[in-house]
Amino acid sequence: MSLPNSEADLTTVEWSGDDLARVVARAWEQPEYVRRLGEQARKEYEAKYTAAENYRQLIEIYRQVISERIPAVESEAVGIQVPEQAPPA
Repeated sequence: MSLPNSEADLTTVEWSGDDLARVVARAWEQPEYVRRLGEQARKEYEAKYTAAENYRQLIEIYRQVISERIPAVESEAVGIQVPEQAPPA
């Protein structure tokens, strides 16, 4: 097995004990590798898991459910008002 080059590789591969030992050794010997993985993880977090993104996804789910249950009526027409941005934390 080759060593992972991205954070996604770390989470999508089946690992043996030897594989894990190689990755830990690489992390110890190559701090730049660890820094790069950290940057990739941060980018993924900012794209998918921030409070604002979570809020946006949740509002989209609500809109889909409302439109499926009341297909001929827009959410605004039934008195549902949804702010476009997440409220301050």
